[in-house]
Formats: sequence, structure tokens, C-alpha cells
Amino acid sequence: MCAVSMVYDYGRRDLSDWQRGVSYPLTDPARLELEKRVKALEYLLAATKKYDDATGQPDCGAAAKKAELQKLAEQLGVKIAFPE
Repeated sequence: MCAVSMVYDYGRRDLSDWQRGVSYPLTDPARLELEKRVKALEYLLAATKKYDDATGQPDCGAAAKKAELQKLAEQLGVKIAFPE
């Protein structure tokens, strides 16, 4: 199984759990925590993409998982950058 696919799964689960645990509108500390999580997720996605590319891993349905993660980020009001 490809590593980036596992990170997409982790990110969706983490942000979904986070979304259920906060109240809206977001306070400044909550917004900072969310942005910190998204930056860490971006880092993991970039690193695992490099690993997958270097080892010839298959796609593993990453495109659909990426779309779901993007939708979740939009619902939370944050931007997420994905590796090319």
C-alpha cells in the first residue's frame, strides 16, 4: 500500500475528529492549532509522496482521498497545499 494514501486517511480522520471537538466560530487558539495540524499534514504528504515516487508505489486511490481531504479543509475554512 502506498504511504501517501495512508497519510490522506490519517489526515481525514484527524481533521474530522478535530472538527467534531470544537465549537464555532473558532477562537484564535483553536485556529492556530488547526493551522498547525494542517502544516504538519502538508509536511507528511510531501515526504510520503517523495517516498512513493522513489519506490514506485501505486496510486492506491489517493485522488479520491485528496478530494475528500480538500472538502474537509474547505469546511473548516483552511487552505491545504498538496504535493505535485
